[in-house]
Amino acid sequence: HCKYKTEAPKEDLDFKLFKDTDLDNNYKKIKRFDEFKIYDGKVFYFDEVISSADPKSFLALDSNYGKDNKNVYYCDRSSELKYPFITFQFEDSYQIKKIKADSKSFEALGNGFAKDNKNAFYDGQIFSVKDIKSFKTFQEEINSPIALDKFKVYFKNIIVPNADPNSIQLTNHSDYIKDKNSVWYIIDTYSEKYKIRIKKLKNANPESFLVLENGYSKDKKNVYYEGILLEGSIASEFKFIEGGNAYYAKDKQFAYYQSKRIENANPKTFAILEENYSKDNVNVYFQNKMIEEANPKTFQLLKPSHMGKCDNLNGELYAKDNRYVYFGLTKLKEADLDTIAVDSTFCFKAHDKNRYFIGAEVDKGSINR
Repeated sequence: HCKYKTEAPKEDLDFKLFKDTDLDNNYKKIKRFDEFKIYDGKVFYFDEVISSADPKSFLALDSNYGKDNKNVYYCDRSSELKYPFITFQFEDSYQIKKIKADSKSFEALGNGFAKDNKNAFYDGQIFSVKDIKSFKTFQEEINSPIALDKFKVYFKNIIVPNADPNSIQLTNHSDYIKDKNSVWYIIDTYSEKYKIRIKKLKNANPESFLVLENGYSKDKKNVYYEGILLEGSIASEFKFIEGGNAYYAKDKQFAYYQSKRIENANPKTFAILEENYSKDNVNVYFQNKMIEEANPKTFQLLKPSHMGKCDNLNGELYAKDNRYVYFGLTKLKEADLDTIAVDSTFCFKAHDKNRYFIGAEVDKGSINR
């Protein structure tokens, strides 16, 4: 990693241009990629000095990559909110590192990609490709994290299994790509702690494939949720249920919660109560599970009076009918139906005239207090 030493002056100064025989070309690069600057014989990335960079031979290749006659550098800046409860002041942090690459052949390709005569790079991380000569960014103008060579397709630095580089296409959503034969769902958490996962959709038809809302997609025959096939679904009849959580959907045979079929649910009478709960003319359901013995005619959600709805916890968790109080799938048999109330601060706490509850458990220390 490069060391940080001198800071560029904070006042508005004219930074010196590169001094070599191709002054005009270097001037254009500086103007185009003004993240990199030269001042007082040093190369800067924003306000941070790249201490080992040679200012006489340094070239800014794009907004993140630069090189001199010996070394290649990857630089990035991120901003974090400092003192969020006091002032909206952001603090910048910098990643500046020397990468193992051949400076002479190194070139930036756009969208985080680069290459030298042997290897490819994404956001400064080296990776191998099948054919480095033909390696290039796919549709640089739309900021896509896709690259390809004449043999393979890559999402960032990961090979998309069996994808055809000659027919690869983007879809109407950034989580999906397709070629003439297949469709893939890409799970990218944008975190170094978790790996990118690429899932091929079972039996998907690329030509008719369309991404819907909230994780759902379909082609002319099948429906999917986050790349998982909804077995038995009918694409032509598939629709979201009005007036509720868009994680619920149905066709003429079944009702669904995300990728799960709601067993025994009647799609003709199926309705969303709010967020986690739903019902038909016979049963009540929590997400995709039936609540045993719940009465759909008298079933109602319990809401904290001060906020009206538990949006911060993805919906209400307590409910009741004419016989029981429920927390999700669990009956709170000890709870008093007439006096049960959700806590005014936490939607996963409730109380009645005798007890306090945390989730589905009785807070034993609070009985009769």
